[in-house]
Amino acid sequence: MENRWYAEQAVKAALAGDKEKASYFIDRMNESDPEQTLMFLHGKYPPDTVNYRGKEMTWEEFEEMKKLDERMGVKWIHTTLDIK
Repeated sequence: MENRWYAEQAVKAALAGDKEKASYFIDRMNESDPEQTLMFLHGKYPPDTVNYRGKEMTWEEFEEMKKLDERMGVKWIHTTLDIK
């Protein structure tokens, strides 16, 4: 279902003439790892590197990706997990 939403957004962007946004959503549809959950249960925060969307990246690269997502209209949902 997620890929369908990305496809719809890519089509809307293409019809509006926004090549950057259309390309962004097409790239998101073609990612190898659809699982996008990040969870830090222990260790230092922020971590030096994270695995996200099937890629290993630095925390700074991850933050830049989040900013791009938000600029393109993709909402991030933040949750807190307390382990007792």
